[in-house]
Amino acid sequence: MVENHIIDKRISASLFRVISRSFESKAQDDVSVGSIDKFYATPTEKALDFWTDNFDRMQKIAIRMKQKKDT
Repeated sequence: MVENHIIDKRISASLFRVISRSFESKAQDDVSVGSIDKFYATPTEKALDFWTDNFDRMQKIAIRMKQKKDT
């Protein structure tokens, strides 16, 4: 999202702090800003599959919504 200019790179540290305070992990009680930053920069194969599937679904929903609006 940074590369696509959806998220400004200058606020990514603030965003990672918010994410770390908002989410829990099954493996640990606290999710650190460092681990969020690390996994954002180098996502796992499973994470990439998750986001590929979800972005595809979101795109299809947005297209259907736009088509309804245009009719």
